[in-house]
Amino acid sequence: MKGTIVNNLKSMLAKEKVLRQQQQQLEEKKQQQQQHQQQQLEEQLENSYNSPQEFIDKTLSILEAARQERGMPKAELARRSGLTSAAVQMLMGAEGARPKVDTLVLLADTLGFDLVLQKRNK
Repeated sequence: MKGTIVNNLKSMLAKEKVLRQQQQQLEEKKQQQQQHQQQQLEEQLENSYNSPQEFIDKTLSILEAARQERGMPKAELARRSGLTSAAVQMLMGAEGARPKVDTLVLLADTLGFDLVLQKRNK
């Protein structure tokens, strides 16, 4: 009987070890994906813009890509940001949209981004 208990404990400890390793691998993979996403977004933002509208279009494009990557429906983005569904549909689906700065900030914040103004090193 003692042998059975000891074997059961060894088996449970081995399973726990495997589960911990799997969890660590998942966390590392998630971290790598987040770093990759951040790098892609930073590369996109490094581009200079020829006009304010180009900046707005690019910013909305990045936010739309982030929304899609999260699998968040536009209606859910609207609900979480406090905007109307119609406004989100218009902003996230068409070039040439003219959102106010506070609307961009709301969308960015809802999707986990900060809009930052920083001095160029030129």
